[in-house]
Amino acid sequence: MSGGAGPEVVFVVSDGIRGHENQSKGIAWWLSELGGASVELLTMPKLSGWPRFLWYKIRSRSLKNSEPDVCRKWLESVPEGEGLLRDVENTLENSSVEAEDVLFVSAGSSAAPWCLALARAAGGKCCTIMTPSVLGTKPFDLAIVPEHDFPESAPNTLVTLGAPNMIRPDLLEEESRKLSKMYPPTGSERWAILLGGDDANYTLSPSWIEGTIPDILNDAEKAGADVYITTSRRTSPEAEEEIINIVKDRSSVRALILASREEWNPVPGMLGLCGKVFCTEDSVSMISEAVTAGCEVEILRVERKRNIRRSLQGATRCLVSKGFIPRKFLWGVPRFDMMIDSFGRIDEKDFNEAKKSANWVIKRWII
Repeated sequence: MSGGAGPEVVFVVSDGIRGHENQSKGIAWWLSELGGASVELLTMPKLSGWPRFLWYKIRSRSLKNSEPDVCRKWLESVPEGEGLLRDVENTLENSSVEAEDVLFVSAGSSAAPWCLALARAAGGKCCTIMTPSVLGTKPFDLAIVPEHDFPESAPNTLVTLGAPNMIRPDLLEEESRKLSKMYPPTGSERWAILLGGDDANYTLSPSWIEGTIPDILNDAEKAGADVYITTSRRTSPEAEEEIINIVKDRSSVRALILASREEWNPVPGMLGLCGKVFCTEDSVSMISEAVTAGCEVEILRVERKRNIRRSLQGATRCLVSKGFIPRKFLWGVPRFDMMIDSFGRIDEKDFNEAKKSANWVIKRWII
């Protein structure tokens, strides 16, 4: 028994999306640091097309009642589910840890059914980060939900500002040292540019790159600042090519690290090395990481997609502003705008939502 000191084993259930995995890993690391838990990574199978829709949108609804037999049956039926459960059971058997001292944690809607089903089938507890679209938060023992998701007040729910992440002082120091060796700075002033990419609401076009990045580089040259730039997996090939063309003759650019060509994540190193960070508004994860690192953060507004979604989002925002409907109905860009604005309220020196979340899990563990 853990005796209230939190879980002894934490299984991070990953959907393979780096931003989601980092949220879960960030909390898991602090559970290890504060409570001594060991951490195991479980990567869920990749489903696509009709099988993905069938298992995550339709058949996952059977998990809402959290019955162990139903959850085990779901795992035995979904592709590779039985093998994943067997891996969990083997790990617990080899570690001699009681099932009640085990926590499964996941971020995102796709990983949520796996997290819930594995926990119930194995006899452990489960924690979801963000609000799963089909399951919601009620079936889970614990839920860690950002403020901009407007979660209902509940004993099992912790409200955070932005996304938990893996940023912490020791990681920043270690990764910045590595980055400095690879791309040595020439001065004491260093800036980072973190670029997201295209999604349902935003787009980073070559023309946006052309109209934005040169101005930042000009300012950097005037300030005598070294510049480190990275992209995300959502950055289009066309946008990356435009960035390459812009920076090729810029002496201030110490590094351009393209996510499409590099497997490693340079963001912690850049945040540890640079005092000023420019981050595109489409990436909640990168903004949260930069704020957690204590950097001076400047948000880069990007192009908004012109489609029916944008019109409906605008109409919803108008209804909210006039008081006809509550703020929880905001969605898309207006909701993200509210989240970004909320970072202006932070006055904590040691702002770290992953650490806060881990402390909360430990305090609630025996309840």
